[in-house]
Amino acid sequence: AARMMAVPNTARGVWLLLLLLPLSIATAPVKSVQYVDIVEDSWEDFTCDYDADLDSPGIRELALFLLDNCSATVPSPIPADPEKSSAAIIYLGDITGRNKNYRKIFGTESDGPFFNDQHRTASQVLHLRSGDLGSEARRISVSAGPQANGKCLVCAQSRENYAYSETRRARVRTLRRPSVWLSVNRTKLNPSDALQVRQNDSLTVSCNVAGNGTLSARLLRDGVVLREGQKEARLELAKAQPSDSGFYRCEGSSNLEPLRQRNLHFAATNCSLLVKFAPKFEVDEIVRYTPVGQEESIQVKIRAYPEPQLACRADPPEAGANNNAPTRLMSYDQANYYAQYRLVYSNLDRVRNFTRINCMATNEVGQSRLEIELTALAPKPTITSDNKTSWWNSYHLTWQHHVNASIDSYRILIVYLQPNGSALNTTEASFAPKAKRGPVAMVSSEEKLGQRRHNGVVFNLLPEAAHDISLKSCNRHGCSEFSRPVRVRTVAQSHTTFNDPNNPKYRRPLNLASLGPAAPSWSLPLALLATSLVRRLTEY
Repeated sequence: AARMMAVPNTARGVWLLLLLLPLSIATAPVKSVQYVDIVEDSWEDFTCDYDADLDSPGIRELALFLLDNCSATVPSPIPADPEKSSAAIIYLGDITGRNKNYRKIFGTESDGPFFNDQHRTASQVLHLRSGDLGSEARRISVSAGPQANGKCLVCAQSRENYAYSETRRARVRTLRRPSVWLSVNRTKLNPSDALQVRQNDSLTVSCNVAGNGTLSARLLRDGVVLREGQKEARLELAKAQPSDSGFYRCEGSSNLEPLRQRNLHFAATNCSLLVKFAPKFEVDEIVRYTPVGQEESIQVKIRAYPEPQLACRADPPEAGANNNAPTRLMSYDQANYYAQYRLVYSNLDRVRNFTRINCMATNEVGQSRLEIELTALAPKPTITSDNKTSWWNSYHLTWQHHVNASIDSYRILIVYLQPNGSALNTTEASFAPKAKRGPVAMVSSEEKLGQRRHNGVVFNLLPEAAHDISLKSCNRHGCSEFSRPVRVRTVAQSHTTFNDPNNPKYRRPLNLASLGPAAPSWSLPLALLATSLVRRLTEY
């Protein structure tokens, strides 16, 4: 009766009629239960629309209920006392809008929608988005959170006889977006971790995926796919090597369409793996030819992680005044794990034979040794020309040796061979590096790729005969060993070959009749051959 007195006179008749009518929800057919998919850590919109065709009296009441499950029925219509209302959201209509108790709670400036603060559970799982205030297009829009999983959202509105009709019912279903993580030997890594292991360690690198639906996992290193699988992609490394270092990435995805529609079906995480390894020397030369008295700067390249330390010492100690060579770190390439060191040796005046420089590179994983040899001796040449010649008495010879070598002269060894391959005669002669005459006439010389390359012409060969030709270099400290020989076979002596203008031994036209009947060169007596050679040299 007190509540009746609180209602204006114009509305008392409406309230009296309402009290006399049943207060239950109309038994209109309920639509089939729908689902509202909500992704964890996100919110999903849910809307209740006002249907004017159902509200013949024009009360324009609209409410949203939050039920524990979808098998429950909607409670009684909204009572006059808002504290007893089980509705989560209320859109005030003509009845509740005139109720002072409702206005006291919700205010007087608007008719809603309003969140029912008395509904504690609803306030934890629903967010009121908006409500349209138009005369007909009334709407309640909310966002449901993950805590609404399993609950039921029901829309109800006023209809004839001041009862309320259910217009929409949906069950909330929470979905988990994929979560991924990397693990090494079953130890979970944090995103962007930098893991360091030792060379030859046994490792199991796993890409793990959790979530809803069918899950796929991919493990990549530096953008290259290593392994794929369902829920897990695993890589077994029996002995980790430096090549296993890199940027590892774990990718996971779900096949659930609601996640794909929201572009929430994919997740990824990264980490870096560094395999520590002992130093390894990478040098272009282990023998350095150096002129006496010259300061030598040697570049040493070491591949290692972590950064290596280098120490070097000359042996024997009296080889140089500076026996403990200063080692200076020029650079360390952290991307490729290369360290560049520079060694400086000076006062090498007393270097005669090989001086060994013993170097040791160390880091926390291990150590490595390198022996570099300094010498002032002449190097053994390498013959680079082939065994072909188109001349009857000469041969184009090319050879090379270290560019820093100090050379005073060369010695050529020519072994004249018989047809059966045995030695007929041997000639050894010396010539200067710039000689233009003699057993070898120098043609040209150049430096390329740390080598000095020479070109020369060898004379005094026999026609149509085989020769083994080898070289050695000499300086004031001695001579090297002879090089590996090259076997050269000259062509037969004839009018054409003798008068060949490209032959360095080109002469005036030869009168073949003066040589007598044609006969194989080896059929001539050796004395005649010697006489012929002397005559040709005299003519030259």
